[in-house]
Amino acid sequence: MSGEQLAQIVDLDTGDRFRFAANPEMFQDEKSTAFAQIEIPGMSHPKTQFTGGGERCVTFTARLHSGSYEDVQSEVRKLQAWMYADYEGGRLSRAPHKLLLNVGGTWSAEKWVMRSCAAVYRRFDKNLSLVYAEATMEFLQLIETSVSYGEVRG
Repeated sequence: MSGEQLAQIVDLDTGDRFRFAANPEMFQDEKSTAFAQIEIPGMSHPKTQFTGGGERCVTFTARLHSGSYEDVQSEVRKLQAWMYADYEGGRLSRAPHKLLLNVGGTWSAEKWVMRSCAAVYRRFDKNLSLVYAEATMEFLQLIETSVSYGEVRG
C-alpha cells in the first residue's frame, strides 16, 4: 500500500533503527498485577491482597524476506543484539539498550527493553542463504514511577 506508515524500533542509546518492510499483523499488549493469597482458617476462600503491579509486555512478529532486506540473517542478528549488554574489559558497561516502539502513536512516549526474540528460519536459496524468517519479539516496558488507574484511563 503506497504511503503506508511503517512501524520501526528505535535504539534510544545509539539512534539505530530497525524499519519494518511490512507492519506486523497483530500486537499483543499484556499487563499483569500481583496479588497475595492469604489462607484464613475456617474461611471458604483465601483473602486476596494487592501486593504490586506486574510487568507490561508487548509481543509481535516481524516477517523478514530478501525482497525487502539485503541480508535477512544480518537483520535477525540486529534485532537479537538488542538483548545483549555491553562490556569493557570483561565488566558490564551498559545494560541492554532502551528502545522505542514507533507504531503510530500507540507507544510513542514509552521506553522498552527486548526480553526475547525467537527467530524461525523458513526459507533458504540454492546456496543455503536465508531468504525468509519470522522474528517474534517480546518487549518489557520500563517504568520509573508508578502509573495510576486514572492515568491509564485518560
